[in-house]
Amino acid sequence: MKKILISIIFVILIIAIGLFFVFDANKEKIMTSPYMKSIVQKIVNFIYDEAEKHNPKGDILPDKIDDEVKKEIRERIN
Repeated sequence: MKKILISIIFVILIIAIGLFFVFDANKEKIMTSPYMKSIVQKIVNFIYDEAEKHNPKGDILPDKIDDEVKKEIRERIN
């Protein structure tokens, strides 16, 4: 059982390395296609939209973590 699991992991690793080299060799061709650019732009826009929902402008850290840090600093100073 251990040998089969190690063999499967080894095969997956070889495939992943192969895919990395294939995509790395064609990276410029892939990234210059208008279709890929639109996908990347949609992902970037989605990330920024989600970040603005959960982290209002002016906050340094997400989800009110910075408010807790400021509160703790004020408590220690006073």
